[in-house]
Order: sequence, then structure tokens, then C-alpha cells
Amino acid sequence: MALAFEQPVSSGSKVGRLASKVRHMKPTILIGILLVVLGALGLAYQGFNYTHQEKIIDIGPIHATAEQHDRVSIPPALGGLALVGGIVLLLVGAKKNS
Repeated sequence: MALAFEQPVSSGSKVGRLASKVRHMKPTILIGILLVVLGALGLAYQGFNYTHQEKIIDIGPIHATAEQHDRVSIPPALGGLALVGGIVLLLVGAKKNS
């Protein structure tokens, strides 16, 4: 038997203030955070791999497929632009809040 204790979050507590800020966060700041994360990932990994199956033969009951491994490269300039753009949006959103 598990007991669950739920405490209401008061607006005066640190958790309550943080939850209130997240709920009322402006779209500019959210997009900025997203761009910073995507830009950092783009610079770190510089692309991603994926696998798909290609049909080789399909004659009646005979089917043959082959696995193809492909890589999508993300140019470092694109990752850098996303990172810089995200930082700019964060700064603009923070300036509007204050």
C-alpha cells in the first residue's frame, strides 16, 4: 500500500513562483530556449543517422529488401545561427519582462 501526500503549492513558495513564471512565460522566451537547445545539439552532433528499408525484388511471393543507412548533415553555420538567434530572443524577451 503506497501513501501519496500532495501538498498544495502556495504562490508564496519558491516552487509556486517558478510554476507561475513557467505558466506565464512569453512565446519569445520559449522559442529562444528551443533555438538555443537545437543550436547546441546541431553544433555538438552535426547531423544524425537513420535507417530505412528499400525494396529490391517484389515478384509474386518473393520479396527482397535491403537496409540503407543514410546520414543527414547539419552545417555548423546553421547550428551557430540557431544558437545566436535563440540567445538574442532570450535577451529580447528578458528585456521586455523587466
